[in-house]
Amino acid sequence: MGTTIYSRLVRYFIGLMIITCLSTCLLFFFTAGRSMIKGLHQVVRKQAVFLADRTQDVIARSTEWKQVDEFLSGTADIYDKTSLYLFDYEGNLLSSSGAPVSPAVLTREMRDAADRKGVFVDPGHLSGRTVYVLNLLANGSVYYLYYEKYSSVRSGFLPLFTGLGIMVVLLILAIYPLARSFTRPIEQLTAGLNRIASGRFESAGVMDGGNDEFGKLIQVFRQMGDSVHEMVASKKKFLMDISHELRSPLGRMEVSLELLREACPDQSARQYISTMASEISFMTEMSRSLSSYARINLPDYALKKEMVPPHEIIGSAFDRYRETAARQGVEFYRKCDPGLPVVAADPSQMTRVMNNLLDNAFRYCPRGGTVRLGGDETDGWIRLYVSDTGPGVPRELEKRIFEPLFRADGARSRDTGGLGLGLAICEKIMARHGGRTRYTRDGGETVFRVYLPFNRG
Repeated sequence: MGTTIYSRLVRYFIGLMIITCLSTCLLFFFTAGRSMIKGLHQVVRKQAVFLADRTQDVIARSTEWKQVDEFLSGTADIYDKTSLYLFDYEGNLLSSSGAPVSPAVLTREMRDAADRKGVFVDPGHLSGRTVYVLNLLANGSVYYLYYEKYSSVRSGFLPLFTGLGIMVVLLILAIYPLARSFTRPIEQLTAGLNRIASGRFESAGVMDGGNDEFGKLIQVFRQMGDSVHEMVASKKKFLMDISHELRSPLGRMEVSLELLREACPDQSARQYISTMASEISFMTEMSRSLSSYARINLPDYALKKEMVPPHEIIGSAFDRYRETAARQGVEFYRKCDPGLPVVAADPSQMTRVMNNLLDNAFRYCPRGGTVRLGGDETDGWIRLYVSDTGPGVPRELEKRIFEPLFRADGARSRDTGGLGLGLAICEKIMARHGGRTRYTRDGGETVFRVYLPFNRG
């Protein structure tokens, strides 16, 4: 699990454990630890003084250095990890408890300190090596007892750090269920928000929560998502139903007005009838478009995808609008490579997309202008485009052109602005295909591009 909250909890708990361990060690050192260490040093120092006194007595009573060697060796065997060396006043080695050592171990500074204070101490601290040099006086001569003791301080580091490592691992394992209890509901809420952002409100994409605060929050979130889903779905269904219901009476009115116009002898009355028929025709087309837009937005709407070559989409669209271009005096061009990869698309819906884009282009392109139709491949997408040399959309309105019932002209004239649903329908259809729709103004041309994903494998 690599969530940020989990990582932060691990870091916080490990840091807290390290701080706790260090604080405990420091507290122990400044309370009981210092006195214990001081007491141990006093014990070792008294031991060194005692051995110096014994060594001084042995030298005074002995007639041979062999007896001193035996005493030092026996003493070193009794005291674990201890070595004893006897030097004369000039620093020459006279006797030792083990293998001889170089006289250089007894420095001039050590002897001077022992002469002044009676003893020289090198505690060694973390090295584990403690050295005492004591001044002896026997048989009228000055000697130096070099007392060296080793303690296994470093050997304790391995079990200490091993124990700390085990504690860290156990802590991380213990943090996982704790962190998961926080991150899992957050992940569910994030998934629900992503579904809402994509327009899917049902259950908000989250599972049932527990009985804690997070669980209650998830339950409320699910209820909110379900309520919004029902409201949006009913709104879309109502729009589709009312659009469908309007088409039947409007159709009957069209037929009736046509019959009335043929039967009416008055030319003036026939002109009014024609105006009414035109208005009803416009309302019929609008209800049809509204019905299509609402149907595409329904949750149960499904595309009928097939593997379609892009050049066939472009070719059929070009053939359908060739006569429109000739009638309006507009130059019409197409460009599409037949070798483009096929795409999974609903042919009927892609036909609607191209029709809406071409209707929009021919509506605004002036006589003598140019409309271009084409397709190409770019960055893993098949891109189909329609461009025209019309006036384009004012820059301040570009972000709204895909809104339903939006027209760029303030008067909302059907002659210049159409129904205001064509581009909105295009965007919804492309979204259902997993694609997208884009508008740009390039080199004096208005360009609409639609993108379809494809898989070369």
